[in-house]
Amino acid sequence: MAFGSNIKKSLPLAGKWTDITLRNYGPNQVPEPTLKHDTKEIWEKQVIFPYSLNNTVYAYGGPKPDDNNRNLDVMSIFPVYKPCEPRVFMDEPYNFSYLKSPNKVFRSAPSLNDQYLAWLDRVQRDWAGLWQSYGIYELIQLSRTGLKYQQEMIIAALHFFETSTNTFHFECGMMTPTLFDVAAIIGLPPTGATYDPFKATNNIEFTIRDKTYSKYITENQQDSEEVSDEEHVAFLSLWLSQY
Repeated sequence: MAFGSNIKKSLPLAGKWTDITLRNYGPNQVPEPTLKHDTKEIWEKQVIFPYSLNNTVYAYGGPKPDDNNRNLDVMSIFPVYKPCEPRVFMDEPYNFSYLKSPNKVFRSAPSLNDQYLAWLDRVQRDWAGLWQSYGIYELIQLSRTGLKYQQEMIIAALHFFETSTNTFHFECGMMTPTLFDVAAIIGLPPTGATYDPFKATNNIEFTIRDKTYSKYITENQQDSEEVSDEEHVAFLSLWLSQY
């Protein structure tokens, strides 16, 4: 919901209605913007649609999809489990406190750690060639920068996420990330040999006594000039579990 004259001055109203003119619509429903020739391009580009209801200006999210791109065959078959319906259909106030510093959008998201970066430099010196041969070198390098995300885009995407099917509900249909999307992001092939632990030739074991990441690094990072197999496996275990 948005109030104020700034929105009204910058964009034309998508509609102006009263409770009487909307008596045939359901609760919290208003008509779509009228696609006149002079406003069609506006509604297909703007992320906010201001409209007036009972002389009060509100706004809802855009942009409006091009009608030529709508898939009418799937618009009527979206499965929505009522307790899991996307937030775009909900009315209760939003709680954005988790966005305030020092909170993180994803609580389990790793943070940059100088101790980890120093260990990464040490292990990479001896094992970079092996990482490259297995195609994980670039993926390990991503752990140097930490996660980069736009909070605004995450909030917008969550409006259309349906948790019972783990899919986004858009007018073009249901969408969700695929293995090919993941492969494009992390740079790893989606197919390959299946790992079989029973066929492993070497049995490398290491003991975990402390559960925090920093104590784990202190426990397993060695002082010797050469990085042993055990230290290498310990590092990869940390990288896989944290990043």
